[in-house]
Amino acid sequence: MKTEVLLRSIGKINDELIADAESEANTKRKPGWAKLGIMVACLALVLCTGIAANAIRSNATAGSFTMDVNPSVEYTIAKSGIVKNVRCLNSDAENALSDVALGKQSVETALTRTVAAYEACGYMENGEATVLISFDSRLDANAELKASLSAEIRKALEQTDAVGTLVFHSELTENAEVAKIAEEFHVSLGRADWILTAANKTGLPTDEIARMSLDELLKFQEASGIVSVSVSKFISLEEAKKIALKDAKLDELTQKIVFTREELNRNQGKPCYLLEFYTGTNQYFYQIDAKSGSIIYAGKFITLSEAKKIALDDAGCTDKVSFTEETLVSGGIKTPYYRLVFADAKTQWTYRIDAVLGIVLEKKQKETATTEIDTADFISLEEAKKISLKDAGLDESTQKIVFTKEVLSRNSGKPCYLLEFYTGTNQYFYQIDAKSGSIIYAGKFITLSDAKKIALDDAGVSEKVTFTEETLVAGGIKSPYYYFAFESASARWTYKINAVLGVIMDKTCDKIIPPAPEFIGLEKAKQIVLEDAGLDEAAQKIVFTKEVLSRNSGKPCYILEFYTDKCAYSYKVDAVSGDITGKKTDWFSRQESETVPDTSQNSDSKQRRTD
Repeated sequence: MKTEVLLRSIGKINDELIADAESEANTKRKPGWAKLGIMVACLALVLCTGIAANAIRSNATAGSFTMDVNPSVEYTIAKSGIVKNVRCLNSDAENALSDVALGKQSVETALTRTVAAYEACGYMENGEATVLISFDSRLDANAELKASLSAEIRKALEQTDAVGTLVFHSELTENAEVAKIAEEFHVSLGRADWILTAANKTGLPTDEIARMSLDELLKFQEASGIVSVSVSKFISLEEAKKIALKDAKLDELTQKIVFTREELNRNQGKPCYLLEFYTGTNQYFYQIDAKSGSIIYAGKFITLSEAKKIALDDAGCTDKVSFTEETLVSGGIKTPYYRLVFADAKTQWTYRIDAVLGIVLEKKQKETATTEIDTADFISLEEAKKISLKDAGLDESTQKIVFTKEVLSRNSGKPCYLLEFYTGTNQYFYQIDAKSGSIIYAGKFITLSDAKKIALDDAGVSEKVTFTEETLVAGGIKSPYYYFAFESASARWTYKINAVLGVIMDKTCDKIIPPAPEFIGLEKAKQIVLEDAGLDEAAQKIVFTKEVLSRNSGKPCYILEFYTDKCAYSYKVDAVSGDITGKKTDWFSRQESETVPDTSQNSDSKQRRTD
């Protein structure tokens, strides 16, 4: 019976229950490595989550700053200090930077690329561009990051060839009017703040002020003292030349001085002017710090012709010689010298002549058969000079001719003599084939002084001007020219003068709007109205209830309201001249008032107060 019941019970167990039982048994028998795999996966998930969170934090926005030249561009900075993204504020910036990758770069790289793109589009020329940098409130509050960015920005911009003035705007406060100007004229908040300041200062419409250059806007800031700026301005070329001449104890009014090199060099982030000039007795080389005007290097040397004479006299040459090298080595070394290599038919000499003292530092002499072979194919330097002078129609016996360059150049396997010389009326440059004596290139130019006179006469300048650039561009181009940039107190000019014909090829003139006169100040305005009202604060109680500087439809004025125990007064005072443009008095003791409307001014109120 028991067996029969048991078999019936077993028969009731279906296949699904058996399968479930087997699955449960297999689950309970999982090996240990499976549990370990699960733990490793969990740990990896935690690590990845931490790394991702850190990356997100590093890429989080720390703030932004804008760079204004003419095209305005805004850089958003991540907390890691990398440029996160870039926003062009106007179409000029969009056109210049459309193909330039600036995001996910260091600030230095982004700025360098931006400046290069702007230069290519002609927005930053002549190495004198004014750049305005403005930080937003988030960066301004992060002193450490702001200081780091400022240093990186300064380093990046000072290493370019485009920036003359770098200005860091002070902290930007929230201002609805500034924000409106920024949006209307597509500029940064920093520049918009400058526009508003200048508008308040002059009373001119904001659209007229917005057309001003950054240089002109900067003058208003410096005059008003409202914005704290840090300026890195280069001294002018003329100032650098004056510093060099003063140090050399030379006077252009009493002796002839010829400048052969006038160059603004970035000098690995330390801009300086490189100046080379000579008189009848000496050559000079100067490096002048372009910011401070301090002298980095000064050299006074004997002339090349004197050094050659010393070498020839010491060698005792009696036969005709040819110079194959004439080099002044003076790159900041302790003892500058001339290296001279020359030979006659049998002997070759190499000399080092002290460029300052004129003494022989070193000499070598060798008898060599190869000397004649090496130089036999070349015409001599003297022959090359005769060829160039004959072509120029010049005669050394009848007029003064000064050679400033006499070099034998290998010229990519085609040896030639490079000769530069000048007379009282012209400058010349020649390339003479060292083998055939044929003229490869000949250039006859008007002098630098003549070119400057042409530009100044055309500009009609009657006041003192300062030249910021004087360059001869003649590198084998079709029309060599002098490029000049100069300015007076009222205008800024650039000129391209054809170096051969002396005609004007191109010119620009930008008027410089002079700074507006200073406001008289609130205290002075109060003094004027009290004097007009016949009141004395020392003798009676006077209470001012309104002291406002109003733009007054473009004519800034102070609006002052005050009262005594007998009368209430209301005045309008011109903020620039101090003239009283309107006044009103109300007597408390009598029901009468005396009014002088804005349109009628008596002779007393019209007078400018000078007390």
